[in-house]
Amino acid sequence: IARQSAVLLKNNGVLPLKKEKKLRIAVIGPNADALYQQLGDYTPPLRDGVGVTVLDGIRNEFKNADVRYALGCTICDDDTSGIAEAEKLAEESDLVILALGGSSSRFAGAEFDTNGAAIVGTKLQMDCGEGVDTSDVRLPGAQNELANAVFESGKPVVTVLISGRPHAIPEIAEKSDAVLWSFYPGPWGGTAIAEVLSGAADPCGCLPVSVPRTTGQLPVYYNARASYDVMRYRDLENTPLYPFGFGLHYTTFKTTVKDGTPEISIAALENGKAHTVTCEVENTGSTAGHATVQLYIQGVSGTIVRRVRELKAFEKVYLQPGEKKTVELKLDRDALSIWNRKMQFAPEESKVELYVEESGSKVWNGALKITK
Repeated sequence: IARQSAVLLKNNGVLPLKKEKKLRIAVIGPNADALYQQLGDYTPPLRDGVGVTVLDGIRNEFKNADVRYALGCTICDDDTSGIAEAEKLAEESDLVILALGGSSSRFAGAEFDTNGAAIVGTKLQMDCGEGVDTSDVRLPGAQNELANAVFESGKPVVTVLISGRPHAIPEIAEKSDAVLWSFYPGPWGGTAIAEVLSGAADPCGCLPVSVPRTTGQLPVYYNARASYDVMRYRDLENTPLYPFGFGLHYTTFKTTVKDGTPEISIAALENGKAHTVTCEVENTGSTAGHATVQLYIQGVSGTIVRRVRELKAFEKVYLQPGEKKTVELKLDRDALSIWNRKMQFAPEESKVELYVEESGSKVWNGALKITK
């Protein structure tokens, strides 16, 4: 699960890292060697010997490398006293793996109420969990200061984000050579992350959220009502930093779409029929990988205002180099129904636009008419 859910957001060619190279790798950051920060809220203690941190995973995966570690700073504190050591380590290394993000860990000095919720105001190293809300989605504590110091070293930086919520990271995304988002990867997340960095595992996750550029841009979500433009500012781009459904690979794919008859009747939908969009997916790269074919709709006519985009079907397929597979994405009654003005969930006469994307990149669009 941890391998499959890691999302590669940026890669200028630094990844995958070659395991045979004798690199000096600096592993830096509050989520580099913190097992419980890889887990979600309400997590019980783990048995001794269970779990692998990012630091341990990298040491296990890159046995020819000289791997060294510096904390730099904690998740939430503003203490910057450890940043100088981290910057020095970065300068002495060939590559930096910068492990930042958030935490729902209950094992770092937090106090809890009788119902189990964290008591805000105590010394929390949590920025996510029940009762742990935040007014700012930038990285907490001194993490941005740590990142800036590491970037000053001039060395290639691979940023790994482990967190329970999306963070606004525009400067980090711009200055990093690669960005991998792992959310909470679980106790074996360190192994999975290291394998993705080496190419032993294919980066194939797709974002389940939209990543904002700033806190002030919120709300940011892909399926806003068509009548309400949620992201329109005079001083900010009208897009998220990374959109819902986005995710890069180490290989390339070509998707060819063969759509069926461009209309379907309500009667056919009620009788169990579906509109099928057939996609042929080919791995055109040199390494094996997963393609995630996504089918979205946008209702452009009907009795209610629809969403600008609605994900209705997707399929993830594994392909060897040069291999092709056929994927069928179906729009059945439930996929094409709406809550109408009578509060009935049913299809109605209307027109919908269809969009096929592969891991967040648009490859085709068409239209479907729903008739009586």
